[in-house]
Amino acid sequence: MHRAVRVAVTIAATAVGVLAFAAPAQAHTLHYGDDASNWVSRITAIEPVGAVHARIGDDVQRLTVSLGNARHVVIEGYDDEPFVLLRPGGAWLNTRSGTDTPTPPQWHRVANTSSWTWHDTRTHWPGYTLPPPVETNPNQRQQVLDWQVGLRADGAPGAISGTLDWVPGPSGESGAAIATAAFAALLALALVARRTAVISAALVALIAFDVVHSAGMVAGRVGSVGYRLAALPGHGVLPLLLWIFGIGTVVLLHRRREFALYAAAMLAALFCFTEALPSLAILWHSQAINSLPIALNRALVAVLTGVSVATVTAAVIVIVRTGRHITTGGHA
Repeated sequence: MHRAVRVAVTIAATAVGVLAFAAPAQAHTLHYGDDASNWVSRITAIEPVGAVHARIGDDVQRLTVSLGNARHVVIEGYDDEPFVLLRPGGAWLNTRSGTDTPTPPQWHRVANTSSWTWHDTRTHWPGYTLPPPVETNPNQRQQVLDWQVGLRADGAPGAISGTLDWVPGPSGESGAAIATAAFAALLALALVARRTAVISAALVALIAFDVVHSAGMVAGRVGSVGYRLAALPGHGVLPLLLWIFGIGTVVLLHRRREFALYAAAMLAALFCFTEALPSLAILWHSQAINSLPIALNRALVAVLTGVSVATVTAAVIVIVRTGRHITTGGHA
């Protein structure tokens, strides 16, 4: 089999295998990457004032309510039934919430703190089709709906109120330019400079960029440590393995081991498929579930994409052009 074909097959097989490993662990929580969107959900009022504190997390997906100056707060569900009970030192869920037949609540303690976070469909647009006003004017910022989550604080009725807005993102041209520039610059260096050194530096850069991006994705979520780590492929196992093997490959490249070039190509391909491309939509969307400033996040994803593709290309070119062991000398 031709050397170039061998490299391509090896990279493709490894990428498919790792993606198959990562996908099931990811399927039950959030989407891959930054889960980019153009939706913004905001809390506009809480009544009674000071009874509870509330915030929107994970973009528009999750609502966190904590006890304020009230002693006993019941958050109402979709059918105005008791859903969450907050008291000093604890939170309870009504296991009968959502049933078709009205029944007295049956409370199950779920936290030792007077705060609870859950996915609430009232804070975002239901379904996958866009509302007609957005379909008509997708490039215009607009308020789509008002939402409300009812509650009773110490027996007094109240509500957490908010709005859902559509905020268009950029065209994506600047992100594409950054990715293209990163690709061209790295590839040019790899072709004219000491190639293995450039590929080593590119792997180090990919690891550093991915560590920052992954930290932003984890810190941008709300909930338990396990839930936050579930935002990463394989609950964080896959990125960790990529970082470890990436460092090992850099060492082998400096020792001029020929198979290290194959490893570099495969690792760069995996960085591209599992870390960069799943977040690429942030380049043309306005929101992302990531604690990094959105402009920095866009640039980071663009550079990750450009550098990973350039590293694969450079490694394959070196493998095909040399056709000999790195230790024979020369600028491989």
